[in-house]
Amino acid sequence: MPFEQADYVRRAFACGVDRAEFSRRFEALSDGSREAVESIAWRHLIALKLRYLPTLVSHRVLGGQRGFVELRKEIQTLDSYLLITCLDTLADRQHVDFGAWLGEREEASFSREDIAALHEEYAEEHGPGEELRRLFLTLPEALRSWLGENVGLEPESPRARPRKPSEAELMEALGDHFTALRKNPFTHRSELASGPLPDELGTLADTDWTHPTAQWDLESAWSSSTAGNLTFRMGLDEATILRLVVTGVVLAEMGLEVTRRLIEANMTKLERLHALYQFLGELRGNRALAESWQRPRTGGSSSLAWFASFRGMPLLSTRWTARLIAQLDDQVAFERGIQQQLAQYRQTLEDLNAELEAFNGEYRPLPSQEWPRIPLRRRLDVIAERLATLTRTGAYRLALEFQDSTTVSRVWQLVRDPCYTS
Repeated sequence: MPFEQADYVRRAFACGVDRAEFSRRFEALSDGSREAVESIAWRHLIALKLRYLPTLVSHRVLGGQRGFVELRKEIQTLDSYLLITCLDTLADRQHVDFGAWLGEREEASFSREDIAALHEEYAEEHGPGEELRRLFLTLPEALRSWLGENVGLEPESPRARPRKPSEAELMEALGDHFTALRKNPFTHRSELASGPLPDELGTLADTDWTHPTAQWDLESAWSSSTAGNLTFRMGLDEATILRLVVTGVVLAEMGLEVTRRLIEANMTKLERLHALYQFLGELRGNRALAESWQRPRTGGSSSLAWFASFRGMPLLSTRWTARLIAQLDDQVAFERGIQQQLAQYRQTLEDLNAELEAFNGEYRPLPSQEWPRIPLRRRLDVIAERLATLTRTGAYRLALEFQDSTTVSRVWQLVRDPCYTS
């Protein structure tokens, strides 16, 4: 495939690299290496889309809250699994076939027992797990250093402080972890093993660490391992670490120097993408809430009016709108325009929330012990009337229609290529 057609390769791996240099290095690869990088790039981007699918789809579409939780667990496992298979593809480039390995032996013939013993020896040297471990041991120096700062080992209990291993021990532990606890159980037994996803990606606080929760469900699998359990800086998760590792190995395969600056550029890209997707999910949620104002009594005891009577009117969310405004670069005209429109959208939401909060102050949520004595019909009528008034305002129309605006189309352009590599 000509490089001009493979823009997804750039979007996957060119963040922080000069575009002309990246193109030159890519074209210089052998046909086999180029095809491998193309397939890895495609899988890398598909995994990213899968990761954020639950953010963009209604719980109702996913079968309610339970369906949402189950799908998220499936997706988290599949996200890591797809990235591990990317590493498998890269590790397999140095694969030694058993027949070729056997042909290098001096013996002319072998008994069945000899072949069984030799295959065990071969697997210890060249099996899939060993190749993945060897790949981690030969990662670019800057990437090994970054992993050493942000990944630790916890061999005793989830409450103890992380242990800082030697570089070689950590790389071996990473290879063990992703082979024995992630790839193999999913491949051979369809076991889900999803650790926690950070609410905010890339905070990298100096003192806070998190454990991949699913490891404690698979504690027996670690009983034979000397590596111990992995623990990450808060703001990181397994798939994010794998994305950086895949990117680093691909860039090294292309002959590009993997520096700390490149690692940080790719981490910033992932943080930016996280905020973009979270904003789009927040936007969807706000629209669904605003639409429910048009039919507050639909659903009986599950209706918005009923909920508002006993819990107060739910507010529109502005958290990720504010975070995205802060992340956009006002020195770039394209982003400055988005920033200005998002600021107007956020102000509109805050104006509507002020109306909702005033209503909640005037009609405080009812204590449960008073429910049997309250004239509920009149209260539901008041809520419906107040919401009907809000739906006739310009602020409401903006909140409802903003998802279809040109600004949001531009946000999707940033999602497609947050590093402007295409």
